[in-house]
Amino acid sequence: IVSTPAEIARAESGSYYEKTKIAELWNNVVISRFDGQLRGPRAKVDMETGQSQILQPPSDPASQQRVQ
Repeated sequence: IVSTPAEIARAESGSYYEKTKIAELWNNVVISRFDGQLRGPRAKVDMETGQSQILQPPSDPASQQRVQ
């Protein structure tokens, strides 16, 4: 669980990077705000500014298919 003055973010996993004050969350992310919820596979929360964003999962080159 990560919280800022405006929201609470929950996920199954996450990491906090003290130098940058960034929390990265993944697996069933839910960000609750006063006006609703955001859901997604990944999120980044800037603990210094309080801004957060839902991110798409990283692309896996092995799973991409090339059509010729």
